[in-house]
Amino acid sequence: MKNIKLYNATIKAYILDAIEMDADAPTDKEKLQYLYNTFMSEAYYPDALKRHGNLTNVFTEWSRGLPSTFNIAFSNYDIMELLKSWDVITDATPLKKQDAFIENYWNYMSSRVFTLMSRAGVKYA
Repeated sequence: MKNIKLYNATIKAYILDAIEMDADAPTDKEKLQYLYNTFMSEAYYPDALKRHGNLTNVFTEWSRGLPSTFNIAFSNYDIMELLKSWDVITDATPLKKQDAFIENYWNYMSSRVFTLMSRAGVKYA
């Protein structure tokens, strides 16, 4: 995907669509607040920051554990297909580079979630 605004909009839509909650037409802020609240109740514990370094890293580890409310691509195959659909990689991308994109995927998605939360005005620690 060459256009950065289109790319950012695509990722935002993907993240918001991946948040599952029982509500009729929730706003972006409501979805993101729900995701944050669920994350905090399921994954945050007193030593979490000490163990992982920062809240984004705690979120990354939580999202790797298949949380019930955040259904992003999980398997390497699904991640690769997603990245192909976003024109980030192609079938011709070397395997070593594909592996690097897969490893970075988790940190990148977590970072994007917190960026969206901040822009939406979600209060977080």
